[in-house]
Amino acid sequence: SVRLEDSAQQSAGAAGTGTTTATATASDTTRGCCSSLTAARVLISTPLLRGLTAHSLLITFLAAGIWYERAAAVAVAFASDATRFDFFSTLNAVTSVTTLVLQTCLFSRSLRFLGARGTLLAE
Repeated sequence: SVRLEDSAQQSAGAAGTGTTTATATASDTTRGCCSSLTAARVLISTPLLRGLTAHSLLITFLAAGIWYERAAAVAVAFASDATRFDFFSTLNAVTSVTTLVLQTCLFSRSLRFLGARGTLLAE
């Protein structure tokens, strides 16, 4: 189970470790199980989840920046919308097929030899 710091319990000076098992309350279940604040607390509760969250955000922002720069370069290189469309459709198809092949053939080997952290760092 996931362990979260219970700030109310710590501020009250309760004995023990100051942690409690995360459980959903009735008000949480009516709002779709968890609030955004609860989700954020879970994500920052352990070093692994903090690292995975930071990794995901970094990759997302880097990929978005690269795509915007690439779109600007393609807009200069190709005169018509049709040629730009063809370029991006071909690029996306090649990228998707390559990703599928790499994940199918190499992902399990990468996890076996590098572990989860090493695989994420190799990405």
